[in-house]
Amino acid sequence: MSERLQRTRDVADLLDVSCETVLRWHRSGKLPGGLRLGSNVLRFDRGELEAWLEGTRANTRLTGVGPAIDAAGVTKPARIYDLRSTFASNALAAGITVYELARIMGTSVSMIEAHYGALLDSAHESLLDRLETYAPPQETTKEVPA
Repeated sequence: MSERLQRTRDVADLLDVSCETVLRWHRSGKLPGGLRLGSNVLRFDRGELEAWLEGTRANTRLTGVGPAIDAAGVTKPARIYDLRSTFASNALAAGITVYELARIMGTSVSMIEAHYGALLDSAHESLLDRLETYAPPQETTKEVPA
């Protein structure tokens, strides 16, 4: 098989998405090309994919997202979703609570915990420090002799 024709798995790896996403994009017409070689065999023209990807990058730069991607230091090719992930990671590192982050990002606390759980351990220490700062002083009671 020619290297010019790419399997669905190869396209998914190239675009950093799942095979299901590649197939969904193909069905919706979002992804260019796609040649059926049988009932269960689909191949994509690498040249068409690279041109589409370059056009997508060019459109991203035109909309002003390109400079944000560069400033964030996200590895290219980058998607707007990569900036969302970078924001979430940085927000948690800065001490934003999971609840606050979920509200800002328009998602659930459980989604934040599922995707960024590894970052929450350090946030836990920050939370304990803040709670100790606001803890009222404990009064000592003197026992009265009977």
